[in-house]
Amino acid sequence: MTGGNLNPPVAIILIYIRKTGMVNSEQVSQCIEVLCQCGCDAVRATISAMESGAVVPQVETLSEEGRRMLLEELKAVMSVYDARK
Repeated sequence: MTGGNLNPPVAIILIYIRKTGMVNSEQVSQCIEVLCQCGCDAVRATISAMESGAVVPQVETLSEEGRRMLLEELKAVMSVYDARK
C-alpha cells in the first residue's frame, strides 16, 4: 500500500470487505479507507498503537465499539494483503 490513490491490491481488499459485509459502520469503513491510503506502515503503526492503548488521533471520533471494530477490520485487511504478497 502506498499513499495517494488506492493501488489495485488495496482496492480489491476494500471491495472484498464491502461485499462480505465485514464492516457495518459507514464511519468505520471511511476510517479504514483513509488509513489504507496512508500505506501499510501507517496501518501497522495504527494497529500497534491501538493494541497498546495509545491515543490515535485518526480514530478519536469513533465510539469504543467502533474502535474495536476498526482494529479487527484493519487486522483483517493486513492479513488479506499479506497473504497476497
